[in-house]
Parts: sequence; C-alpha cells; structure tokens
Amino acid sequence: MMRRVSFCLAAAAMVAAAYPAAARPVRKAASPTRRPAAASVPHEVLADGVCRYTVSQGGEPQDEVRFRFHSVELALPRHGAVTPVVAERDYRADLPEGAPESERRVYAHEVAHFDVALESMAPGDSGLKQWSRARVAPGLPPGREIEVLGLPWISCSPPRAGLTWLRTEALDFPHIRGRFRYQVTGLTTVDGRRAWRVERSLASDPKALRSVRELTAPAQVLQWQETFWLDAAGRELLRMERRLQLATRDAKPVELKLEVDWARKGVRPVAAAEYRARVEFFNQLAQLERQVMEARGRTTLDGASDLRELQQKLAGLREDHPQPRYQLTFEKLNLAIEQGLQSFRERANAPQKPG
Repeated sequence: MMRRVSFCLAAAAMVAAAYPAAARPVRKAASPTRRPAAASVPHEVLADGVCRYTVSQGGEPQDEVRFRFHSVELALPRHGAVTPVVAERDYRADLPEGAPESERRVYAHEVAHFDVALESMAPGDSGLKQWSRARVAPGLPPGREIEVLGLPWISCSPPRAGLTWLRTEALDFPHIRGRFRYQVTGLTTVDGRRAWRVERSLASDPKALRSVRELTAPAQVLQWQETFWLDAAGRELLRMERRLQLATRDAKPVELKLEVDWARKGVRPVAAAEYRARVEFFNQLAQLERQVMEARGRTTLDGASDLRELQQKLAGLREDHPQPRYQLTFEKLNLAIEQGLQSFRERANAPQKPG
C-alpha cells in the first residue's frame, strides 16, 4: 500500500541577544550556538517494484497479471486527521534481465488518490494504540492493477527486537479479514540505512477455510509470508515483500498466487510553486470526482443536469492540464459521467408503471 511523506513548510529563525555594555565587563561562559532549523521542503518518494499475480484452476491459468512499475508518491496538505497522498505509477512489462531496452516501454500510467489516517485500536488488539491506514479515497473505483498492487501501510511505535503484537485486519487484496501477528525480528541494513525487519503472519490456523472474494469457494492458506523493512531513524517504509498462496479444496482446486516486491529508491524535492500548483490541481480533481459520484447517486433528473455541467468542468480542467500522464484519469472520470448520463436516459425512457 507505498510510504507517506511527512513534511512541514515552517522555518525556524534565530534572534541574537544583545547584552548591555559595562565599564569592566565580566566574561561569561558562551552559550552553545543553536543552528537554525532547516526548513523541510515537499518531496516525492520514488520507488520501484514488481507484481506477479495468477489465479489458476487445475493448473490452468484463469487470470494473470505480471508487471514492473515505477512509482512517485506526493503527500498533500493534511486535512484534520487525514493526509491525502497521490501516487503516480508507470507500468512496464515484466521482462527477464537482459531484455532489449526498446521492449521496456511504459504501457500504462495511472494516478491514484489515497487517504492516510490514524484509526483506533480494535477491541482485542495488542501492541499499538494507533495505526496508520491507507485507503483509496472515495470516488472512482481503482483499476485492477492498483487493487493487486495495494501495499500495506504500517506504522510502528518505537521498535525493539522481539516486539510482537496482534491485530485484526481486513486486507484490500486478497480480500480477507483475519487475525494477524506482527513481530520485530531485529535490526539490519537496507541500502546502507539501518532498518527494523518486521514480519506479518496469520495468527489463526492457515489450514482453516476462510472466505476469499477472489476465489469461487472458501480457501486455505498454503503460504503467507510478508516482510517489511522500516527505517530505524524515521520509521519510513524502505522495502517490503509479499508471498501469498491460497487454494480451495475442490477436486480441481482454484489457486491464487501473489508476489509483490517494493523498494524505496530515494526522494526528489518539489519546488514550492510546482507543489502549490499540483495541490490545487489534485484538490480540484478530487472535488470533481466526489461531485460526479454524488450526481450519479441521485434518483431525480437534476442529477443528469449536474453531470452535464460537471462534464464541462472536466473539459476545462483537461484543457488546463494536457500532460499525457493525467489523460487516463480524465478518461476514467469522463466515462463515469457518460455511464451516469446513460443511466438517467434509460430511467427516463422506461415505461411508467400504471398507478
């Protein structure tokens, strides 16, 4: 579910203290010089990863997704308890090492909106009192690849080797609700940075049948291995691995396999003017998405009128932001408007029931 960027736009200033002059000054011990706190600037988190996902039955693939991706995440200004995060991802074919560079072209670019908020500890959970959780923001449903990729979002209190806690969670993909055990296994290094290794496993019997939305019947867990590496200083997510395998108990079992590798590659500062412009753009886009969903949900024909007005606003926003990386987002939003208008037309043309 990707790590949130914390930032602040305040700078500290120092004021020199003046002492009154005296005929015979008395030397005082010099107070330690305090350096002004450096102003942190907005920055994007750069990451790379690979995802391999298959659903098969009797050994025959039914659905398969394999891709590599490069992501850029930017945190927007916090609103109350929620920090909006925008993730832009370039998808590439999952090619073996040594494949021609000409074949490593980007085949899709997607922009996803997330809200990151603290949620209270559920009854029966141990360990942390608060938990950071990333959720796809209300609005347009995410694409299949975003669902498959969905990275867990974890936050640790000051870690120590051997720390364990239990937590009940509903995972976004695969769609499972269960009891999970977290354990800090010790300190290591990731790209020269000291990092805590945290493992997540099922707390219940993996052989017990459980409901899995992606499969046709209750399934048991054949493999569940998830590892996170958290920066020891800032506790940012530096790397993660997922290896999951679930299967039904049918005569021809349906099996789901998921492999995700994600690694933080660095950060890139964003100029203040560019940051303000992007914040304004994404706020407008998020508001437009909410308005489209609200208009589509109405039962009266004024919803159709609002959708046509929103379609004009979308055209204006698209004209102001012609960058190719945003076009898929605009197309999805326009499709949602067209589907809503079609629904209103069908409703208007439906034969009236006799009173």
